[in-house]
Amino acid sequence: MKRHCITIATLILLYSAPTMAQEAPTIPDMNGTWAQLQVTTTVSELPVVGDVIGTTTSLLLLSVSQDDDKLSIKETICNIDITSTAKRVRTILPSAFQRAASGTKRKATVTIKDGTLHYKQHPKTVTLGAKLSKSNRTLPEDEDDPRVVDADKDGKPGLTVKIEGIIDGEIYIVQSGWNKLTGTMDNQGIISGKMAWKSTQKVVDASSIFLKSNPSSKPHGGTTKNFFKMKQVSPSTTCSDLKKNYTSWLGAK
Repeated sequence: MKRHCITIATLILLYSAPTMAQEAPTIPDMNGTWAQLQVTTTVSELPVVGDVIGTTTSLLLLSVSQDDDKLSIKETICNIDITSTAKRVRTILPSAFQRAASGTKRKATVTIKDGTLHYKQHPKTVTLGAKLSKSNRTLPEDEDDPRVVDADKDGKPGLTVKIEGIIDGEIYIVQSGWNKLTGTMDNQGIISGKMAWKSTQKVVDASSIFLKSNPSSKPHGGTTKNFFKMKQVSPSTTCSDLKKNYTSWLGAK
C-alpha cells in the first residue's frame, strides 16, 4: 500500500512539472517604426460664439529604440487635423507648422502584468515658438518679446496658424504643453489607452486685430475623447502611407 502511494505521488509531480516550469511572458522587441494616432478634445470660450468644442486628430510616425523595459522615442508629425463645433471657422496648421513641431524626443516604459503589456509614455513639457529660460517659464504675449522665435521659418513670429471662415487670416502663436500616454497592448499588437495632457497658447500677433484674442481652453470629454492608438509598422513606412492606411492599421474610424 505504501509503494502504491509513492507511485501516485511521483505521477502527480511528473504531470505538474511542465505547468510549474512555464515561463512568464517577456517584453517583445519594440525597436523600429510605430504608427500612432492621437485624439484630443478641448472646450474653448470664444467671444460672442460661446463654448466651442474642438477635436484635434494627429498622425505620427515614431522611431523607437528599446533598452529592456525602457523606450526612447523620436516623433515625426505626419498630419494634424482640427475640427470644431464652430462651423463658420476653420483652423489649419500648415505643413511648416507640423515640420517645426516634429523631432520631439520622449521616454516610455513597458511592463508585463497578468500576461498583458502595459505602456506608459512619460510627460515632457515641449515649448514651440519661444525659447524660455529656467527662471521665466511664462509664455511671451507679444512679438517683440526677445524669447519669441520664428520656429517654422516663414518670416513671422512664433508658429503660423491659418484661420478661414468669418474672418480669413493668420495668427502667430507660441505654445507649451505636455502629454502622458497610458495603455495596454491587445492580441493584434495595437497599444491603445488614455491620453492626459495640458497645453497653453498665446497669440503674439495676427494679420487682423479681430484675431488677436487669447481664448481660454481646457481638455474636454474624458478618456473617450482623449486617447491614442499605436502599432509597429514597416521601417519603410512614410507619412503618405500612414495617412492612407491608419484607419485599417489601428482600427480607427
